[in-house]
Amino acid sequence: MVREPEVERAALAIRSTLDPDAPPVRLDDELAEGEAQPRAPQARDVRRLHLLELAEDDVVVLGRDPDTVVGDGEQSAGTFRARAECDRDGACGMCERVLNQIADHIEPGAAVTDGGSTKRDVIAAARNALGARLAQFVPAHPIAGAELSGVEAATAELYRGRTVVITPIAESLNEARTRVAQAWLACGARLVEMTAERHDAVLAAVSHLPHALAFALVDMIADRADGAELFSFAGAGFRDFTRIASSSPEMWRDICLANRDLVLAEVSAYRERLAILEQYLERADGPALERMFEAARTARNAWLRTVKS
Repeated sequence: MVREPEVERAALAIRSTLDPDAPPVRLDDELAEGEAQPRAPQARDVRRLHLLELAEDDVVVLGRDPDTVVGDGEQSAGTFRARAECDRDGACGMCERVLNQIADHIEPGAAVTDGGSTKRDVIAAARNALGARLAQFVPAHPIAGAELSGVEAATAELYRGRTVVITPIAESLNEARTRVAQAWLACGARLVEMTAERHDAVLAAVSHLPHALAFALVDMIADRADGAELFSFAGAGFRDFTRIASSSPEMWRDICLANRDLVLAEVSAYRERLAILEQYLERADGPALERMFEAARTARNAWLRTVKS
């Protein structure tokens, strides 16, 4: 990969501040006449240094919106210029339009993956767009999100100890599967392999439905005439339950629509459980309420123990 001179110089400067044993970096002789010295490294550069290290291993990260990638409008050390070819391993923000744009530039031996929250739609898009390069595609989903979004919310530890689901298709080459797995392992992730269908069903229950419920609850409170008063009395329970309602509305709109059949099934199942709760309340059935709540507490505490272990 050929990087722009200012990107390379900023990268060298950052490394010199991070590694006390590194030899001094002298950039004066490399500067063209009238060219300014590179700016001092900033905190966001340290976060983006990991992208530079990946770049040295010939990994290309593509995004659909350059402004989102850069974040603050500057050409930073961890942001790369668009390239005419995709001849290295690529992680792409997936949509059929992006896949169509890169399909003719993926060279033999490259591995292509994604990090999308739904897999059936991404695989369908890949089948439509990648043609002869489909075998180089290995879908994946890191389960490591947070309610914050954008490059300024980046953290180098995001994937450490977190689960990444890989959903290879029948055509995926073993070499491509290995390279994608190695890339995630290098980030400190734990790998799980499953079918795209099972992935989308599982995530509909434990991720997509909870996000939809959090959005719906906050929207319900906000839409009430006394909403401002209600929010003023909301405590830790409301904050914890609705934390994920601070997530990207655009992203979650797309996830819910991409997985809408399975999300609808989970909404229906949840409605049935709410109907049971409603019956208990109508009958003032304290023992039944307590049994439901106790079962839920036991199940959640057991899950938390597995997470902490």
